[in-house]
Amino acid sequence: MNAYSNTRTIRQCASLVQASEYNLFVLTNAEQRNSDIEGRAAIGGNALFSSFSVGSKICNAQTPCPLYGTDPTLVVGGNLIWANGSNFAGNTVMTPSGNYKVTGVTYHNADSTRQPVRRPNLAEDFQSAFEYFRCAARQWNNFTSLPNTTTVINCNGNVFLIGLNQDINVFHIDALRVAPTANVIGSCSNTFDTLSSLTIIAPDSSTILINVNGAYIDFGNYPISRSTMFPAVLPTPCDNICSQIGQGIVPSEAQKRLIFWNFYNATSIVTSNASFQGTVFAPFSIIYTTGGNIEGSVIAEGFLPNGNSANHTELHNYLFNGCLPVVDCSALPCPTSSSTTSSCTTSSSSTSSSTTSSCTTSSSSTSSCTTSSSTTSSCTTWSCTTWSCTTSSCTTSSSSTSSCTTSSSSTSSCTTSSSTTSSCTTSSSSTSSCTTSSSTTSSCTTSSYTTSSCTTSSCTTSSCTTWSHTTSTFTTPCTSSTTTLCPPRCIHRCPRCGRKTSTWRFNGRFHHYCFYCGYHYAD
Repeated sequence: MNAYSNTRTIRQCASLVQASEYNLFVLTNAEQRNSDIEGRAAIGGNALFSSFSVGSKICNAQTPCPLYGTDPTLVVGGNLIWANGSNFAGNTVMTPSGNYKVTGVTYHNADSTRQPVRRPNLAEDFQSAFEYFRCAARQWNNFTSLPNTTTVINCNGNVFLIGLNQDINVFHIDALRVAPTANVIGSCSNTFDTLSSLTIIAPDSSTILINVNGAYIDFGNYPISRSTMFPAVLPTPCDNICSQIGQGIVPSEAQKRLIFWNFYNATSIVTSNASFQGTVFAPFSIIYTTGGNIEGSVIAEGFLPNGNSANHTELHNYLFNGCLPVVDCSALPCPTSSSTTSSCTTSSSSTSSSTTSSCTTSSSSTSSCTTSSSTTSSCTTWSCTTWSCTTSSCTTSSSSTSSCTTSSSSTSSCTTSSSTTSSCTTSSSSTSSCTTSSSTTSSCTTSSYTTSSCTTSSCTTSSCTTWSHTTSTFTTPCTSSTTTLCPPRCIHRCPRCGRKTSTWRFNGRFHHYCFYCGYHYAD
């Protein structure tokens, strides 16, 4: 043990709110075949399962199953198609509008004749939860209040994350450059998909927060281990540092629950037959998996198969119970009250009279439109369970008043004779023209002018920040040094249906998957 190992940080802990109870919590769609989720699953969109089970490790000797049929094990916000499998611990809960097509599924702790349980309002507020998650992901990546007691070293492809804090160790790594160049020893691979191993060396009971930078991430098939055997001093790069540290062993159940991978800006994560230790937190990303297992929870935008593999990834029920830094997401949008008043008045008159030899037509139109709108929004902080919005520690007020008046008039006088004289006067904001069909003498005078009064005043006072996937100020643009993160093929259209596809790089090839027709191909 070294001099830094007793460092402690006194703090409160952030919450994963509703997702803290789930082994899988996704905003959109999930698909699983020939696999299982040992804990609970909550899916905001559609679910497609085949030979799949859920909830097998919820009940045990220490935690008995809930009363028969009283607890949701699977929550689906959209449609559910499920062929063969088991729900071990409770009900399947859906909204009244979701389609339910289930065959060959056994319910071990609920009445199968009463499935699914329909609820007009799900307890899981997926949209609000992910607004909070996306805010938290970026704040955890920017967390800098801890003393610098971590380092990352690459020894010939074997990466070591070394942290000395007893409470929490925060690491920052890049998917394309895992260890800093100065800390790479030997001729080795240093990208996230080409490592030989990854070992976390830190105090046994400390929370491990690993912030990973990268939009498109391939995760290789290599072991992730855990060790508490520190080198004599905090390592610095030198030729013999690799001899001072050794690889660890498979993390214990308690250690798995303390590892938190924060993919704070990834939009696509691909794994293949990997054994991933800890919770995967990727609120902006769809995760594409094949085989292997994740020893912890998955919180992501979507959870889908990687290609057409028949074997998908198992999720083992090691729910995260570490202590993450508290985040301030009070500026997230809360329910707003808005009022809009629109008043439009249009008056028009037209008079036409004709005699044998003359006709006079006059018309006038006056339009007045006034629109005023005001929006007032106030909220306090996000409650850990209900995200309640009450009174104002976060206040956004905006007002806009617009008044426009446009008047136009047109007078036409024509005299019918062998010689026709046509005189037209038009006042409008557009082009005016006059055409006479008689051809003897034609005279046309056009004048155009605009009488318009428009006053717009706006005032915005805001102390809030709106987080969103596409408009966030934290979006990292592609630069010359990171062009491989966002290649020109990022936007691709399906050759079958012409819709946009999701694209990722795997084993040196670009893979494309169409969510509309299900077509997968590589080039």
